[in-house]
Amino acid sequence: MPKQKKFLRRGAGLKKLDFNWRKPRGIHNKLRKRKRGKWNVPSIGYGNANILKHLVGGLMPVLVRNVNELKKLTKDNLVVISGNVGMKKKIQMLEEIKKLKLKVKNIDDIDKFLKEVEENFKKRKEVKETKDKEKQKSKEEFEKKAKVKEGEKKKESEDENKEEDEKKELAKKVEPKIKEMKPAKEMKAVKKTTAPKSQ
Repeated sequence: MPKQKKFLRRGAGLKKLDFNWRKPRGIHNKLRKRKRGKWNVPSIGYGNANILKHLVGGLMPVLVRNVNELKKLTKDNLVVISGNVGMKKKIQMLEEIKKLKLKVKNIDDIDKFLKEVEENFKKRKEVKETKDKEKQKSKEEFEKKAKVKEGEKKKESEDENKEEDEKKELAKKVEPKIKEMKPAKEMKAVKKTTAPKSQ
């Protein structure tokens, strides 16, 4: 593949300007007018042959979404794993890529990536287990407190029932004695005498 020519923008290297190409638009700009002795300007003649277009390091990139699509590829293709693929599916695809000895554009080191993923899975598992244990402990504590409260309520209800029974027993004992007692005499109302009014 031929080396690509680098085109610099007008005024590249100055304080605020980058080296990346920008089309000159100034009215008196010598680069826009393509004056002799100025830098090269991009044009269609600098383009690669159609056969070499879209190649990355001499390989044709192909977007892959599952393991079945991987099996159709050859060593002339460069694998590009789709961003929509989940982590479990991606791991399966990378293992298949290692078997087929294909190159991947998205991931630089497959072994390193797989190790990092495994470590992340382990950490997530540990965090989940600790959370489950904490939940179980809190649940057991809540159940213990609920049992204690139920016991207290039962004791209170038993005490109330005992008090009511005692009151009933007392009422039964007192009732015959009250009947035996004679009724008290009614007090007669005394009339008040009023003095005659003085004229």
